[in-house]
Amino acid sequence: MRVLRKSLALACLFLCGSAQSVETPTLRPGEYITKGGEGNLVIHPKSHGGQKFSLLAIGRNRHRCTLEGTIVNGESQFEHGHFWEWPGKPEEACVVRFRSATGEIEVSTPDLWQCSGYCGKNMSFEGKYSAPAKGCDSQSLRRSLDNFKHTYDVHAFSDAYAIISDTLAACRPTMDWITLDKTLNDKAITEYKLGMFDECLRTLEPLKADAAKPWYDLRNELPPVDFDEYYPITRAAEFNLKLCAERGKGAASAP
Repeated sequence: MRVLRKSLALACLFLCGSAQSVETPTLRPGEYITKGGEGNLVIHPKSHGGQKFSLLAIGRNRHRCTLEGTIVNGESQFEHGHFWEWPGKPEEACVVRFRSATGEIEVSTPDLWQCSGYCGKNMSFEGKYSAPAKGCDSQSLRRSLDNFKHTYDVHAFSDAYAIISDTLAACRPTMDWITLDKTLNDKAITEYKLGMFDECLRTLEPLKADAAKPWYDLRNELPPVDFDEYYPITRAAEFNLKLCAERGKGAASAP
């Protein structure tokens, strides 16, 4: 019996040690973006036993979460940092967990309060971050929009239209709302330049309701920073809608 117990003990040590040494699979390096473009996660190649990462999540009124660290076995730990007081609650480490799935990484924390000091008011970095479509990572998207602007400025409207149409078709799911609405305005005015008045009106349909509102209604609906960014977009949409509607009627009534 003593020999059996000793053998069982050795087997347990061997198996338990093996189980403890199992590591979480390496996360695929690259950029990941949340639906709606509010969160951006960059995973770096594994080095010295871990993977460096940076995370930026932006919400209402441009409040944000900012985290930079190293992932080891699917977790990264930071000193506790809380945005608001919670009397009686012990201060523990901020733990951020990363779980890989097909084409995406789910980011979570067991206690958001311990991590709230890394975020603005009412903000969270938790969610699913997906690999963007080809050409829709942050740098590629910026290049495409810059390329559109240059092409539009030299009055190559057909080429500009092709660029912005392709960009919207591929990248719309992971564009943030301000960039998306600016891009819709750019597409609409390009359609106007090409005589595509009905298409212009359809492009601006998502902005139509807000374009009809006076500034004070929008100011009451939006936080200050969001209003400052969004209000000029609605005025541009209002102008473009009138432009395309008037020319569309004129084209329809022409003999």
